[in-house]
Amino acid sequence: MFWFDIQIKGKRFRESLRTSNKKLAERIYTKRKYEIVEEILKTNKPIKLEVFFKEYCKFNKEKAYLEREKQRMEKILNFWSRGVCLHEIDVEKIEKLKEYLRVIGRSEA
Repeated sequence: MFWFDIQIKGKRFRESLRTSNKKLAERIYTKRKYEIVEEILKTNKPIKLEVFFKEYCKFNKEKAYLEREKQRMEKILNFWSRGVCLHEIDVEKIEKLKEYLRVIGRSEA
């Protein structure tokens, strides 16, 4: 009998896959892991980008580094409207941000 034991965001999930067939167990594991991640993502409230940046800054102790990071964050916030949530940012939006920074002649954030 196969089992899986994983941790996601500090929470442990351990379940029987109810099969002794290795290939079937791998497929069930992949499906179940996806279901668990989906469930976790649905229960989390959307996080606004500016709130994330403020929380991020709390953990940076080095003053020079923190100032550089704040400048980078401000460039990003100037590109995207205030109120954008982290889950709304995808690869396409990141590529548009990089292009915007190139056009205005600034280094990438």
